[in-house]
Amino acid sequence: MNSKLLMSLAQNCALLVATYLGAWRDIGWVAWPLIGFVWIMCLLYFSALYLNPSKEPIADPLPKGVGWLIDAACIFMFLHGDWYYTATAYALSTFVLAAIYRHRRSIAAFKARPSGDHVALDAKPCDRGVAKDRSD
Repeated sequence: MNSKLLMSLAQNCALLVATYLGAWRDIGWVAWPLIGFVWIMCLLYFSALYLNPSKEPIADPLPKGVGWLIDAACIFMFLHGDWYYTATAYALSTFVLAAIYRHRRSIAAFKARPSGDHVALDAKPCDRGVAKDRSD
């Protein structure tokens, strides 16, 4: 296992433990920082999607099934603790993060294409193979 995968697993396990203690067990000193973390994470992901500061490809170090399982467990615990707004913010942040990953992968795939595969944006319709209307 590489270090990024281990670090990501450790961070997600810490989030699961905090969610269990804060939402499921209703421990107040864990709950308020957890709520703040989820909302700040959601706002940062939305701003990263909007601003798009980096064009470099990134990928989630966790396998998709593991990430989805962790996200589903967190959302379930938020809903069980009647934290509906926080559950919504967490779900939105997971969708936005998935959109960021997908966007960055598409940029990497576009950069990897040979330059002759695309049509120039300033080309005229007749230059792109569209027949001219010849009314003689």
